Amino acid sequence: MQANKLLAVLGFSVVVGCSQTSSPPDNVLVGGLTTSTGSAVAARLQALYNDKKAYCGVTSAPAFLCSGVTLRVTRQDNNYHVWDPSPTSVRTGGVHVSYLRADSNFSKMAWSNPKENSNGYILYPFLEQPAGKLHLHYLCAFPVDAWGWYRQAPGCGPSSNYPTQSRACNTIGITTGERWLQHWNTPGVSPSLYQCGFDTRDAMNVQGAQGFIESLRAKILLGNRGFTEQNDLIIATWAQGQQNVLPIMAFFYIAGSPPVGLTDARWNQRDLYNWTNPRIVVPIIRVTLPTTANEKARFEYIDADQIHR
Repeated sequence: MQANKLLAVLGFSVVVGCSQTSSPPDNVLVGGLTTSTGSAVAARLQALYNDKKAYCGVTSAPAFLCSGVTLRVTRQDNNYHVWDPSPTSVRTGGVHVSYLRADSNFSKMAWSNPKENSNGYILYPFLEQPAGKLHLHYLCAFPVDAWGWYRQAPGCGPSSNYPTQSRACNTIGITTGERWLQHWNTPGVSPSLYQCGFDTRDAMNVQGAQGFIESLRAKILLGNRGFTEQNDLIIATWAQGQQNVLPIMAFFYIAGSPPVGLTDARWNQRDLYNWTNPRIVVPIIRVTLPTTANEKARFEYIDADQIHR
């Protein structure tokens, strides 16, 4: 959004914040992590998940700025740190994340290998992140996996299979979840490659904020396919070596996943602590994904899961 509209949103958030009985937890700690702080982060994540607002204060401010839970699944790789963009993200200019909210449920993360889909990190919503953190730029949103490796960089563009029909939704007349679903159901196509993504760049203003909500509606309208597949948001790639300023709210692992999920989450917590100055500790949160569309995800802090506490 333009600078004056961002200031309007920030002004609104300050007014709301003054009326609340408690503030969102700041988990960028120097030293140790207390159980009360970790539990507060889990409680805040649960509240963000339950918050189904359509926009953040003004209609040009997309809901991901102040609600929902933005997650990126990661794998432990000796060639780069978890907070750095992967080589693929560096090449394409886009980092893929998923957005979990009570009206945007899904039962599994991206990928099928437990080394790749059982842990990762959670990003702060922009309007709640601590001062001095990076302002990440959300570029587009797909109701389900975009199959971005077949699309023009940074992953928001058309697929090579359908160079005209899979362009950004607003450019082909698709502005609602219903129209998106009709497009998806076109006979004789590969729908994952045929689908369009909703443009959420700042410059889109009201249209971008509305498009984001329509992407969530489309996911619901897709029924079981929408529930059993994660959505796909693309953030502009940030520079390497931003461990002190990347707005990581928590590391996570998926409940019921193989031991590698928690093992890698612990590795990431320790690695961030060792590579930040001053030392930064963020909690490890256990995420339980819903098994039916009507269930809710759960976010839990468990003291024994932590390396630094």
